[in-house]
Amino acid sequence: MRTPILLLCCLPVLFGALILSSYLTQKPDRDAINARIVTLRNAVKKNDTDAMAQLVAPAMRDDFRSGKLRSNVFLLHFFNGPQKPKVNLRGTDAWITPTPERHFWILPGGSSVAMKKIDGAWYFTDRVSID
Repeated sequence: MRTPILLLCCLPVLFGALILSSYLTQKPDRDAINARIVTLRNAVKKNDTDAMAQLVAPAMRDDFRSGKLRSNVFLLHFFNGPQKPKVNLRGTDAWITPTPERHFWILPGGSSVAMKKIDGAWYFTDRVSID
């Protein structure tokens, strides 16, 4: 009889420790991503395309400067708002939702753009999800 009660008491503690560990492990990456978002917003406000291009993955910078990159309009339009974006992080990939929304008051949503960690730094890519 004690085993189920002990198990029921330990499971929430273990689950909470797992979540806390995951959050603490991702915190430096989240801070770096948020710093890049602030830099992007400042560049958008100043209309500084060179500063914006430095935030795009190195292999895609020429396409960004020429306007061929799919995420150009997204980066310029959606990152100009005051709302704090939502960051979904998995390893070296992240999806940034500048204006998070709720569908049917429950389901998370909103258009988003992907970021990729390259050589220890986070960069925006050409992957965009329109919601």
